[in-house]
Amino acid sequence: TPVCVDLADWNATKEAIKPHLPIQLLVNNAAVAILDSFLDVKPEDFDTLFNVNVRSIICISQEIARDLIERKLPGSIVNLSSQASAAA
Repeated sequence: TPVCVDLADWNATKEAIKPHLPIQLLVNNAAVAILDSFLDVKPEDFDTLFNVNVRSIICISQEIARDLIERKLPGSIVNLSSQASAAA
Protein backbone atom coordinates (compact mmCIF):
# COMPACT_ATOMS: atom_id res chain seq x y z
CA THR A 1 0.00 0.00 0.00
CA PRO A 2 1.63 3.27 -1.02
CA VAL A 3 1.74 5.93 1.68
CA CYS A 4 2.15 9.51 0.51
CA VAL A 5 3.81 11.75 3.09
CA ASP A 6 6.40 14.50 3.29
CA LEU A 7 9.27 12.53 4.82
CA ALA A 8 10.87 15.76 5.99
CA ASP A 9 7.94 16.16 8.40
CA TRP A 10 8.67 13.90 11.40
CA ASN A 11 5.18 14.01 12.93
CA ALA A 12 3.36 13.57 9.63
CA THR A 13 5.54 10.56 8.84
CA LYS A 14 4.79 8.92 12.19
CA GLU A 15 1.06 9.48 11.80
CA ALA A 16 0.98 8.32 8.17
CA ILE A 17 2.56 4.97 8.96
CA LYS A 18 0.50 4.04 12.04
CA PRO A 19 -2.63 2.85 10.17
CA HIS A 20 -0.47 0.40 8.18
CA LEU A 21 1.15 -1.37 11.12
CA PRO A 22 2.32 -4.02 11.58
CA ILE A 23 4.92 -3.74 8.86
CA GLN A 24 7.44 -6.56 8.97
CA LEU A 25 9.67 -5.45 6.10
CA LEU A 26 10.84 -1.90 5.57
CA VAL A 27 13.21 -0.80 2.81
CA ASN A 28 14.44 2.74 3.36
CA ASN A 29 15.18 4.00 -0.13
CA ALA A 30 13.92 7.59 -0.13
CA ALA A 31 16.42 10.35 -0.77
CA VAL A 32 16.84 13.79 -2.18
CA ALA A 33 19.90 15.26 -3.87
CA ILE A 34 20.76 18.94 -3.97
CA LEU A 35 24.04 19.16 -5.83
CA ASP A 36 25.35 22.62 -5.04
CA SER A 37 29.07 22.97 -4.52
CA PHE A 38 30.25 22.99 -0.90
CA LEU A 39 30.69 26.78 -0.86
CA ASP A 40 27.19 27.35 -2.21
CA VAL A 41 25.18 25.07 0.12
CA LYS A 42 22.30 27.02 1.67
CA PRO A 43 21.01 26.27 5.18
CA GLU A 44 17.53 25.41 3.89
CA ASP A 45 19.02 22.97 1.38
CA PHE A 46 21.05 21.31 4.11
CA ASP A 47 17.91 21.02 6.25
CA THR A 48 16.05 19.37 3.37
CA LEU A 49 18.89 16.93 2.71
CA PHE A 50 19.26 15.99 6.36
CA ASN A 51 15.52 15.75 7.06
CA VAL A 52 14.80 13.46 4.11
CA ASN A 53 18.04 11.47 3.91
CA VAL A 54 18.70 10.92 7.63
CA ARG A 55 15.90 11.97 9.99
CA SER A 56 13.15 10.25 8.00
CA ILE A 57 15.01 6.93 8.19
CA ILE A 58 15.29 7.21 11.96
CA CYS A 59 11.66 8.27 12.33
CA ILE A 60 10.02 5.55 10.28
CA SER A 61 12.43 2.84 11.45
CA GLN A 62 11.71 3.69 15.09
CA GLU A 63 7.96 3.47 14.57
CA ILE A 64 8.13 0.13 12.81
CA ALA A 65 10.73 -1.37 15.18
CA ARG A 66 8.80 -0.18 18.24
CA ASP A 67 5.61 -1.78 16.91
CA LEU A 68 7.35 -5.07 16.03
CA ILE A 69 8.89 -5.28 19.50
CA GLU A 70 5.56 -4.57 21.20
CA ARG A 71 3.82 -7.25 19.11
CA LYS A 72 6.77 -9.66 19.47
CA LEU A 73 6.91 -10.06 15.69
CA PRO A 74 9.97 -10.73 13.55
CA GLY A 75 10.90 -8.15 10.97
CA SER A 76 13.63 -6.62 8.86
CA ILE A 77 14.67 -3.05 8.16
CA VAL A 78 16.94 -2.55 5.17
CA ASN A 79 18.69 0.78 4.56
CA LEU A 80 19.87 1.46 1.02
CA SER A 81 22.32 4.11 0.00
CA SER A 82 23.27 5.52 -3.31
CA GLN A 83 26.60 5.38 -5.02
CA ALA A 84 26.05 9.04 -5.88
CA SER A 85 28.35 9.91 -2.97
CA ALA A 86 31.22 8.39 -4.93
CA ALA A 87 30.69 10.94 -7.69
CA ALA A 88 30.28 13.95 -5.41
